[in-house]
Amino acid sequence: MATNICSRSRRNFVDPKTIAEQYNISTKQVYKLLSLPVFAEAKKKIGIRCTRVDQDKFYEISEQYFR
Repeated sequence: MATNICSRSRRNFVDPKTIAEQYNISTKQVYKLLSLPVFAEAKKKIGIRCTRVDQDKFYEISEQYFR
């Protein structure tokens, strides 16, 4: 059974600075968290230097990690 393309939601990727502002932590702390293997699923590398973070996945993983 095929799923409708319109019914699937797109993942929302933002830069680490936005995540830092959202959670009131430093940008360096966000990069430290993203370097952990647990957060590999939430991180997306674009090119050599650009990193984007899936907001929903980052929230889910951090909720389990900091329990």
